[in-house]
Amino acid sequence: MSDKSVLVTGATGFVGSAVIRKLAAEGCLVPVAGCRRSASVPAGVEQAVTPSLGPEADWRGALQGVEAVVHAAARVHVMDEPETDPLEAFRRVNVEGTLRLARQAVILQNTDDQAALIRSGGLRDEKAVMIRGSGVDLAQMPFRDEVPGVPIVAFAARLLQQKGVEEFVAAARKLRERGISARFWLIGDPDPGNPYSITAEQVEAWAAEGMVEVMGHRSDVPELYAQAHVVSLPSYYGEGLPKTLIEGAACGRPIVTTDHPGCRDAIEDGVTGLLVPIRDAGALADALQRLIENPEERRAMGRAGREFAEREFAIEKVVDAHMAVYRRLLSSRRVGMDI
Repeated sequence: MSDKSVLVTGATGFVGSAVIRKLAAEGCLVPVAGCRRSASVPAGVEQAVTPSLGPEADWRGALQGVEAVVHAAARVHVMDEPETDPLEAFRRVNVEGTLRLARQAVILQNTDDQAALIRSGGLRDEKAVMIRGSGVDLAQMPFRDEVPGVPIVAFAARLLQQKGVEEFVAAARKLRERGISARFWLIGDPDPGNPYSITAEQVEAWAAEGMVEVMGHRSDVPELYAQAHVVSLPSYYGEGLPKTLIEGAACGRPIVTTDHPGCRDAIEDGVTGLLVPIRDAGALADALQRLIENPEERRAMGRAGREFAEREFAIEKVVDAHMAVYRRLLSSRRVGMDI
């Protein structure tokens, strides 16, 4: 791949930065593009600025002399913004904007997004490549055996309504009413100014009620997962593939999440965890109770989750999968194929 020019967007993100390093090591020219210049881009890397990531973006300058594009940029939090039509705002950038940039090949993180883009008519089925998630550094998320004690269920995310935090607390309340012995951790903070954020007062009220233990924002999530017994994210948010779930699986913890785009791609239902309907605290409580009361099944799912993470989510494999797509694109251009 030496002497080839590969444009990278989202270059400061987890996948984008890893791809830049890999491409540069192979001798590629790696210009980057985005809505603003970044000081974290490696020295010597050419940066192009586009005013928008939406369907009106003009990428012609950035694409001059480029033989392939790695499009890793997105508006992942646009669903939280106080837009008149937040879903339309999400689609403008992450669907229409992506289609404008590149119809040659699209890499998606979950099967629902893949199907939606194919149905839109902008992509043929053979041109849509699905790579699960943005990967996880398994060395930073080691597998550890469960610690003895009262089972702990961990929820780690921004405290937004769509992340299912209210359902998580309601499930904890139901389990307490059933006499189930367990602890429930809320790892994360409210998002002030976000219209869908749980308020600090509500979090304090839950803590005072004894429903949950409020851990706040933490940088030692692997250590917390090592102490926990189950990881849960009952989200109905517009997820790509929730990193907190693949991190939980990597740490060897069974997952309880929703049968929702992105979330369901993070587990193998009945093998590495359990799926429940969205906004259903009762079903969530039932699934959590099953794992709390059945330690052998819980541990077996945790071991299977680690194997699943090693097979599907290792950052090295995710980057290699991206690189295989880019090599195919460059090879196809050399022989003049329609890609």
